[in-house]
Amino acid sequence: MNNLLEVEDDGRKGGIALLWPRNLEVSVKSYFSHNIEAVIEESTASPWRLVGFYGHHEVSKRRLSWELLRHIDGLSQLLTLVIGDFNEVLLSCEHVSQRHPRPHCQMYKFNQVVQDCGMVDLGYNRYPLTWCNKFISPHSTRANLDKALASKDWRSQFSEVTLYHISTYHSDHLSIWLKLGNQSRGIPIPKSRFRFEANWCLYEDSKAVRAKAEWHLKGYYNTNYFHALTVIRGKQNKILALQDEQGVWYHFMQEIHNLVVDFYKKLFGMQTRGLTPLIGHLITPSMERTCLDMLFTEEDVKFSVFSMNGTKAPGPDGMSALFYQHYWETVGPDLCKMVL
Repeated sequence: MNNLLEVEDDGRKGGIALLWPRNLEVSVKSYFSHNIEAVIEESTASPWRLVGFYGHHEVSKRRLSWELLRHIDGLSQLLTLVIGDFNEVLLSCEHVSQRHPRPHCQMYKFNQVVQDCGMVDLGYNRYPLTWCNKFISPHSTRANLDKALASKDWRSQFSEVTLYHISTYHSDHLSIWLKLGNQSRGIPIPKSRFRFEANWCLYEDSKAVRAKAEWHLKGYYNTNYFHALTVIRGKQNKILALQDEQGVWYHFMQEIHNLVVDFYKKLFGMQTRGLTPLIGHLITPSMERTCLDMLFTEEDVKFSVFSMNGTKAPGPDGMSALFYQHYWETVGPDLCKMVL
């Protein structure tokens, strides 16, 4: 790192610093004992605001931290990321202690300021709790105090962001590392493919259903709020890490891809005895002649199609079994010709 801005602590707690490389355009706007505000300019994205934040470690002064957050929020209309040690949790599950439960009023005030500023918690990857008091149970306390909060438009622009909690040896906090880029490089990202929607069967004119969906997409629901929710839901539905049989965690997309492929290769490549040794003595020569040599009929094809769960995973063409069941009179004859 070629540039450094350091704000001294108060003698006991705190201290905040900002480091950045020479090739990154960073304009420091302000800095105080509990925050550093800077604007980041990149060629590949719109300018955005980075706020390094440290919440008061004394509960009695925590309200000053929330007032500072509200003040920072009103200073600029830029996309904003606030990251640091907030010394507070948003959810009760982020605080683990047998003897010292987190007061709900403290969590409520933190949630309120996040809501007032229109921000979202970016979540995390790996270890769930970032701080511990280094005491032995039942006196130990652990909490997720280190977070990254972002305005919804910032979250929409950086849709592939991931926050990692990384273990450290000389601190009571884990380090947090925010990865902005897409870690799936080298793996082709499949385009969204067509899927037959079950509710189309409720309407004679499926075009009307699709038109209504497009109106929602391009009209009323095309707001920053709903777009942000879509991005966040998409992020939640992604697999960010997998663990192998030896307990080793893999976090990069190429590693996850290889782990999944190897798992199913082993699963479907396993040698099994099958059912023949168990039921072979029940199959007589006459049964083989009468049953196994019979040709399939259209009724057999129809029976198989209608025996499937209509809304289960569709085929490569995006058509589920429900499509063939519902429109059998139209597509059934052609399907039978193709199969038979």
